Amino acid sequence: MLKAVLFDMDGVIVDTEPLHHKAYKFMFSEVGIKVSDVMYEGFTGQSTHAICSFLCKNFKLKQSPQELVQLKRDRFTKLFHEDDALQLLHGVEELIKDYHASGLTLVLASSASMFTINNVTKRFGLDQYFSTKLSLSTTVSAMARDWMISYCVS
Repeated sequence: MLKAVLFDMDGVIVDTEPLHHKAYKFMFSEVGIKVSDVMYEGFTGQSTHAICSFLCKNFKLKQSPQELVQLKRDRFTKLFHEDDALQLLHGVEELIKDYHASGLTLVLASSASMFTINNVTKRFGLDQYFSTKLSLSTTVSAMARDWMISYCVS
């Protein structure tokens, strides 16, 4: 019998990639660098800090990686609250509500930062449905990640 459902966030509940892309483009412009589409595509799946560390080293920037992270995060937050294009993916709200009403334990586990996870669940009123929210954005081994997910659903 099904007792719990584990949701990923990006691509399942929302698609924040267009906002991240806009925020990165803003950051690139602010620090005066040109990042090709090919280089940007290579960032897929990496943390913001890893990307900013790479940019600082590759472009010999005077800013620290943390300064770039903050610049990008500030812009993302502004877009997150102002860009009406960000919506829940079709049908997901009803699915979450139905699962919750059926007594299933709902867990949200994402490679996004807790900052982004919390922004999404608050913006769309989803906090009440998830018993646990996990950010797997920190560097953890696959084994540790699997253990955390298993722990949350057991």
